[in-house]
Amino acid sequence: MLYRVLFAVLRPIARVLYGLRPGEVPQIPEGEAAMIVANHANFLDPVLVSLVLPRQIHWVAKEELFHIPLFGGFIRRLGAIPIRRDSGDVKSLKAIMKVARGGKIVGIFPEGTRMKGVDLDRAKPQTLTLASRLHLPVYPVSIRGPYRIFSKMEVIFHSPITFEKKVTGDEAQELMREIMREIYSQVYPEGHPDLEPGAAISTDKLENKELEKEREDGNHHQ
Repeated sequence: MLYRVLFAVLRPIARVLYGLRPGEVPQIPEGEAAMIVANHANFLDPVLVSLVLPRQIHWVAKEELFHIPLFGGFIRRLGAIPIRRDSGDVKSLKAIMKVARGGKIVGIFPEGTRMKGVDLDRAKPQTLTLASRLHLPVYPVSIRGPYRIFSKMEVIFHSPITFEKKVTGDEAQELMREIMREIYSQVYPEGHPDLEPGAAISTDKLENKELEKEREDGNHHQ
């Protein structure tokens, strides 16, 4: 109930303040489980994606957020799932599986933290291992824009990835790199050095291109 109320209230506000305009949004049937994976540069990301998809997304969020007074209870009521980022978390894994098996949508930022640039090796391949184990279609999402008020933010859905078998190890790692490459190809449509085939991935060597500068400036103004 709370989720639907906030969706109705915040969606028009986001359109005015952030020029939020989704691309082609997939029609995921009610009761069909799925996984959303997206790039993560700003605390607004889960809100922006949630406001363009008609169905509720249960976002996986770092456990520390749930310890913040009032805020922790608030995001829990919105269906968020806590996870410990730096260790195996069986409890959280079971919670994610319960949500997915209930025919709901799980949202994950596979890089595990906000990123200022591109590091294709940062995203955790275990995300895909879990999705393939549960036979969840994975929808890659690109979030693009400067995150400034009265700017233009875009949420771009890519074609879903489906699994016929469980993927693990190197296979999951390579697939995750390709998914993140596809996501960032829309975040940086003008190109980025770390998206070139065979490029050495290092966030210390990023070029300060105009779009990246705008996104960083937007973060500082939040």
